[in-house]
Amino acid sequence: MLKITIISIIFLALFFSLAITDDSGGYGGAFLKVGVSARILGMGGAFVGLSDDVSSIYWNPAGLSQLQNYHAEFMHAKMSIDRSYNFIAFCKGLGNYGTAGFGWINYSVSDIPSYDEYRNYLGTFSDSENAFLFSYSREINKRLSLGGSFKLYTNGLAGYKSSGKGFDIGTIYEVNEKYLVFGFSAQDIFASVKWNTISKREDPYPTTYRFGVKTETPFKPICVLFDLEKQNKVGLKYHLGAEYSYYLGSKTKLDFRGGINDSKYTFGASFNYSFGTYIIGLDYSYASDPLGAGNTHRFSLGIDFPEKLRVTPQPIHEELPIEVKPPLEEKPPVEEKPVPPSKIIIYPGGEHFVSSGDCLFIIAGKYYHDPFKWRLIYNANKDIISNPHWIYPDMKLVIPPYP
Repeated sequence: MLKITIISIIFLALFFSLAITDDSGGYGGAFLKVGVSARILGMGGAFVGLSDDVSSIYWNPAGLSQLQNYHAEFMHAKMSIDRSYNFIAFCKGLGNYGTAGFGWINYSVSDIPSYDEYRNYLGTFSDSENAFLFSYSREINKRLSLGGSFKLYTNGLAGYKSSGKGFDIGTIYEVNEKYLVFGFSAQDIFASVKWNTISKREDPYPTTYRFGVKTETPFKPICVLFDLEKQNKVGLKYHLGAEYSYYLGSKTKLDFRGGINDSKYTFGASFNYSFGTYIIGLDYSYASDPLGAGNTHRFSLGIDFPEKLRVTPQPIHEELPIEVKPPLEEKPPVEEKPVPPSKIIIYPGGEHFVSSGDCLFIIAGKYYHDPFKWRLIYNANKDIISNPHWIYPDMKLVIPPYP
C-alpha cells in the first residue's frame, strides 16, 4: 500500500526546498546553507573577511588562527512549522601550532503526520540532518592564514538513513594591518551522502564559494563587511554588513549590527560582559529564513575563557638560624648628572599598564602614532590576550619596538 500522502509531501517539499529549486542548483544539503551564529546573520551573512570568532568553523576556517585559549558558541533557532536549527562550536589555541576546533550543525523536525492514500492516519515520522566539522587553522605569516575542515554528514528521514563526507578550505590575507582584509572560503568540496535504500541513492552537495572584504573606519569602531557568494547553478549573491561597538566601562560592551542578505534586510545586537578573564556574550538577530517564508529570531551564546590555571603548592621552608652580619660602610651618594636633551632617545617600546577606557587601537596610536598598528601589540601579548577586543585594567602589556 502506498503510504505517502499529500500532507507528507508538503512537509518534505518544505524541508528540501533548496534541494529541488534553483536556490541550491538541484542538489541536497539545503540545511548547510542556512548559516550559523546570530552575530553573523545579523550582518547579512557577511563574515568571510573578518572571521574573528569560533563560528569561523562554518564560514571560513582560516579565521580560527586569530583565536587563542578556549572559545565556545551555542546557537538555537526555532523556525516555522516546528523546525529546529542548532549550532555548537568549540576551539582551542595550540600556541605556535595553530588552532583546532569542532562544530556541530543540526536541523530537525519531529512529529510529522503521515497518511495513506485513503487518508488513514499512519502515525508520525521525523527528519534529522547533521554535519560534524573538524577544523584546523594556522597563521603562515603576519598577513596570511590558512584553514580547513573535514566534515561528516548524517541524515535520518522516515526510518531511512544516509551518511557522507566533504571538505571546507579557507584563507585570510591582511593588508595594512587590518585596515583592509580579504577572505576566501570553499564549502562542501567533494561532498555527498549515500542512502541505505535499495537503490543506494547518492545525493551530491553543492560547493559554495565565498569571497569577502573587511575594513574598519578610523574615526569610529565600525567594521564594514562585503561578501560575494557563488554556488553551483545559482546566480551570484551578495552580503553586506556592518558592526558598531560601544564600550560601557572596562567590563561591558554593546554591539549593534545591520546588513543586507541578497536584498533582504537584517539586524541584530549583542551584550558582552567580562567576569575577570571570562567573557560571555549574548547575540540576537532577526533575518530571513532561507528554508521557508518570513523571518526568524536567532539567539547565540558565546563564551571565551582562559586555560585552567595550575596551582603549584608552595614548599614549606624550615626556619634557619639568622646570621648576623656587620653593617656595611655607608658610601657617599653619587650625584646623578642630567642627560643632555640632545642625547635622550625616545622609542616606542617597553611596557604599558592598561587603564580604564584603553583598547589596542588607542594604545597603538599612543606609541606608534598609527592606531592601525594595534596588531603588533596583540601578537606580542597573545599569551595573555585571548580576544583582541578585550583587555582589562592593570593588565601589563609588552609594547614591541616599531619595525
